Amino acid sequence: NPVISADETNGELGNPTFRYVIRVFTGARVRVTDCTFINLDNGNTLSFNGNVMSDVIIENSKFLSVGNAQLDHDHSTIYTFAQRVRIANNTFEGLNGAGTLGARTAIATHSDDVTVIGNSITGYLQGANIVGRSTTPSRQLYKNNSFQDVAIGMNIWSLNDNGSENSPTFLALDIVNNTVFINADAWWSSPAMVVEAPAGIRFELSVSRGNLL
Repeated sequence: NPVISADETNGELGNPTFRYVIRVFTGARVRVTDCTFINLDNGNTLSFNGNVMSDVIIENSKFLSVGNAQLDHDHSTIYTFAQRVRIANNTFEGLNGAGTLGARTAIATHSDDVTVIGNSITGYLQGANIVGRSTTPSRQLYKNNSFQDVAIGMNIWSLNDNGSENSPTFLALDIVNNTVFINADAWWSSPAMVVEAPAGIRFELSVSRGNLL
């Protein structure tokens, strides 16, 4: 079920075809562990996305051969918008290493009480997209993760939609003891390079004022 055009990467963006392996809108106490996912050319591989999603664990799993060589498109291997999420000790590998088309983001997280710890990520445009847009997530921890052959290790997407630059976009966000190795040359030469500049930790929109801890 490969992606043929960029608008097929998400059912809400023009094409009704859902391109996921597991997608859950409503649920609690969901656990994905000791699984291997191979040849991933989709919108999201695992998507837990809903206002009543909670208590999700994704651990000890492998996500291999992510992306392809024909088309770049927005992709998050794991996408969560849920309360109380643990993403731990997983392995993520872009198909062709640094510069792989369609290997945009390994982990994208929103909402409260998120722990991302001990993951190994190689060959992605960005290892993690930490989102504070529209909501004010609290108590997120990114610790002991390894990011190799990336353009951006962790992208902090902080944007206030309420028009106030004095409102925080994150509360208690901890980024601790992660390792980031940037392969800037490979990503600059790749059609997938859509960021202004490589960085270990990048603020996409630095609107947070004094409340990022």
